[in-house]
Amino acid sequence: MKAPLEYSPMYWSLVFPLGMYTVASWQLAAADEFTFMKQIPEATIWIAFLAWLIVMTGLIRSILRGLRSRA
Repeated sequence: MKAPLEYSPMYWSLVFPLGMYTVASWQLAAADEFTFMKQIPEATIWIAFLAWLIVMTGLIRSILRGLRSRA
C-alpha cells in the first residue's frame, strides 16, 4: 500500500531550520575562523537546498492542481 504524499504548508517549518542552521554554522565558522567547521555548512547547504526544492515543487504542483480543478 502506498501512502499519498500531499503538499502541506507545514513542510516549510522543516525547511526553514535547515537553512538557518546552515547559515548560522557558516557565520560562526567565518567569524571565529574555524576552518574545520566550514565542512558542516558545505554539506548541509545541499540538504537544505534539496528540501527547499522538494517543498517548492509540492507548492507549485498544489497551485496548478487547484487551478485545473477550477477550470
